[in-house]
Amino acid sequence: MKQIPKVLFVGDSLKMKGGVSAVIQAIASTPLWTRYQCRWLECQINAARWKKWAYLLRALWRGLFWIPRFEIIHFHSAVGNSLKVQLPFLLYALLWRKKILVHFHVGDQLREAASDRLFRFYCRKADQVLTLGKRLREEIPTYASHPGRVGYLYNPVPPLQKKTEREPFFLMAAYLTPDQNKGCDTVLEAFAAFRRAFPDWKLVICGSGDMEGLRSLIVSNGLQACVETPGWVSGSEKERYFRQAAAYCMASHKEGLPVSILESISAGLPIITTPVGSIPEILQDRESALFFQPGDAVTLCRLMTELAADPDLGNRMAGRASAFAEEQMVLEHFTRRLSAYYEQLYPTHD
Repeated sequence: MKQIPKVLFVGDSLKMKGGVSAVIQAIASTPLWTRYQCRWLECQINAARWKKWAYLLRALWRGLFWIPRFEIIHFHSAVGNSLKVQLPFLLYALLWRKKILVHFHVGDQLREAASDRLFRFYCRKADQVLTLGKRLREEIPTYASHPGRVGYLYNPVPPLQKKTEREPFFLMAAYLTPDQNKGCDTVLEAFAAFRRAFPDWKLVICGSGDMEGLRSLIVSNGLQACVETPGWVSGSEKERYFRQAAAYCMASHKEGLPVSILESISAGLPIITTPVGSIPEILQDRESALFFQPGDAVTLCRLMTELAADPDLGNRMAGRASAFAEEQMVLEHFTRRLSAYYEQLYPTHD
């Protein structure tokens, strides 16, 4: 009988505001972290250039000593620059003949990455590739050296909570980028039309990133008096917004499996969203969510109106989403599946 392998996570900083750090922090709260004697090698952070280099250099120094001591190196990565930053760690792990698990925390972006040589290199060298959903497995190149080792793992839903009294506002939470991937322009356009019939409603957009661009869109739509932008929220303040909102709205063009959607399910929030990434695998249109296509502000306005006029519809959808999450997406289910992947890579029984 072999010893239980030790697992080293390579990914974003604990201070990063995104899905990778949220998932690793969730794992760290479970017995799996102790069972596999896990450690977290933080190699990336969104900060000034000097701080990015400081983080990377510190991680490179630590990696020299840490990687030889672990049997499985679990890379939590996006595509593009994330792969470049993590490449030295991958090469060093290969030199030590470690088992490599590459966990892609992106969705529709995988299709665009298929022609990228570095992305192909990661897929070929990995002993196990994980995506955020079943459909996304198809975006992993068939030339991967272990085509049978391409799996999926849904991000875990936070502990399910019962919703408190609702207030008349839609909630949106995101890290905002100038390319409008999160669809703030669509949400604001739809909300401006929605308010003509429901003038008492508000829109709350939590997040960080391109806040200047967001404020410009708010002004151009004449919504200064009814849109709140509290910035990035966490802890009890974030929980309060998710508990009190009437519904959650997401208008992204590309996603994997957003943590904000999972938090909305946890809070019992009705969800209006674009059917991108792995979202259609966990939510069904008009059963557990309302879907609209990216950029379609007219349909989004209609769906906002429908939810505001029929609260029972939202309650029914939220209940179905929570039932699915309890069955397949709670943290315990996530860690069982992840442990099974580790067992495949490094069997503890001969």
